[in-house]
Amino acid sequence: MLKILTSTWLASVATLAIGSLLINTGCARQIGSKPDTVIAASSNPSQFVPAVPDRSMAQMEHGGHGGQAMQSMKSPVTAIAKLTTPSGIKPQTVVPLVINVRDNQGKPLGQFTMFQEKLMHLIVVSDDLQYFDHLHPVYKQNGRFEVTKSFPNGGRYILLSDFKPTGQEEQVSVLNLKVDGTPAPAIPIDMATSKPIGDIKASLELPKSGLKAGAEAMLVFKLQQSNGALVNDLRPYLGEKGHLVMIEQSSPLARIDYIHAHPHTTANMSDGEIHFMAKFPKPGKYKMWGQFNRGGKIVVADFWVNVF
Repeated sequence: MLKILTSTWLASVATLAIGSLLINTGCARQIGSKPDTVIAASSNPSQFVPAVPDRSMAQMEHGGHGGQAMQSMKSPVTAIAKLTTPSGIKPQTVVPLVINVRDNQGKPLGQFTMFQEKLMHLIVVSDDLQYFDHLHPVYKQNGRFEVTKSFPNGGRYILLSDFKPTGQEEQVSVLNLKVDGTPAPAIPIDMATSKPIGDIKASLELPKSGLKAGAEAMLVFKLQQSNGALVNDLRPYLGEKGHLVMIEQSSPLARIDYIHAHPHTTANMSDGEIHFMAKFPKPGKYKMWGQFNRGGKIVVADFWVNVF
């Protein structure tokens, strides 16, 4: 009788232990985040490089219209972008870039929603953040986007593919690309908040208390003519008075390091003074690029800032 009771008790304990393990494993799967997809330059579209995971689950804000958040990086990754390029890319040579967007089961996505007047925004930066470009690949159906691009120097480049599958959250994939040749010479980081850009002067005004991680901050760009007056010929760019891209200096680069903000529409600002409301997810050094349409020409004002 004792043996029977002992066997029954041991079986019950084993059942409880297995049940607890299954519950804990299920919770772990729900908490874990799906990593970003990182693709190497290759002529073989099936050749993948191991993904670079997010380093933090902290929320990343896409500063939206009126300063409202557009996307949180806690939102599930429901689409994956895959980059295919020719092998052996040389500097100063125009090459095709093909981006295929697939769901988590590897099936091509066919429907995308336009945002900021485009179906996809592709931000291209060098790994030292010296170089910046903002492209708009053309949709070719069946989840395929195409664009041509040349790169000024050799080295590693990061491509941030920003798109919105119909009925889903906005998605950002981080893609890597290697260009043959020598990278651009290193340039010391300049923390100045004003600089000449062509025939105008661009300046950046920050909160007096500085930039603090997790807190909203108003960033004010001023574009002035040579006589000191604010410019008065800005036109809409992608449906907005300007766009602001911010990327943290980090390696490897992850989705949380990328912030895209639009002008704060409720701010009282003149034509050459543009306000952006932004929130930085974590401390660090960030490079920002303000983009403005002046008389049909895109002016890019870039600055470095520290976030504490």
